[in-house]
Amino acid sequence: MRILSVIVLITSVILSAACGFHLRGSGAVAERFYPLFVETGDLQSTQVSALTNALKQSNAELSTLKDGANRLKLKLIPLKPQKIASSSLTDIEIVRLSMQADFSVISPGAVVLIEDKITHSRELELDKANVLSHQSLIEQSYRELERSLIRSLIYRLKR
Repeated sequence: MRILSVIVLITSVILSAACGFHLRGSGAVAERFYPLFVETGDLQSTQVSALTNALKQSNAELSTLKDGANRLKLKLIPLKPQKIASSSLTDIEIVRLSMQADFSVISPGAVVLIEDKITHSRELELDKANVLSHQSLIEQSYRELERSLIRSLIYRLKR
């Protein structure tokens, strides 16, 4: 019985590897983007820090010099909040917050290697009776959207 379970395990590992399956988050940024210079013009310092940390964790080869490197341009754009639902009975309002990431990687020869947009959304329940907590909850949600968009960007650069 033990031999059978070992054989099944080895077979499943081999088949998973053969079909190209990889755990999400594993692997590095595609080498065609090396070296990578992060253009920070449109980003806040916390966003730059989150982006460079995520790139380093994915083993990207980063450059401190713009010349001779592929340039990563990223713009994080908060979109207008949308009121989805509201109840006068419970004083609860449901709001959708959205953020868009516009990004591109441009080669030293000014060839666009990749250009894309990613949009993520999140719904919030806001209690009209507790208005003081709204702003901090909204700010926290936008920070989570930024982190989520950066993870999605790194995932796209791995392909």
